[in-house]
Amino acid sequence: LSWLLSRFATGLMPRQMQVLTALARTRSLPGAAAELGVGVSAVHQSLAQIEHLAAVPLFARSRRGLHLTEAGELAVRAVARLALVNLTSTSYPPPSRGAIW
Repeated sequence: LSWLLSRFATGLMPRQMQVLTALARTRSLPGAAAELGVGVSAVHQSLAQIEHLAAVPLFARSRRGLHLTEAGELAVRAVARLALVNLTSTSYPPPSRGAIW
């Protein structure tokens, strides 16, 4: 399952990765929407697309909010790992002479 979700994570668009991680952090559609600066319906639609791509539920829904399923935990870890790989493999040009960072 983790191998499959790793492949799934590489197929997500960057915005979908942001939605997935915001939902995992906030555990709510309104919380994720506020964090991302979009409407709740946009987050809901993105979640539906993400879960369709994963072909398994990533969150269990309850009155108390969203809770990651086992597949959801693996998907969030796969996205985090992918983001870390992209961050560490990105080469940045050296600063120009006299540049202040």
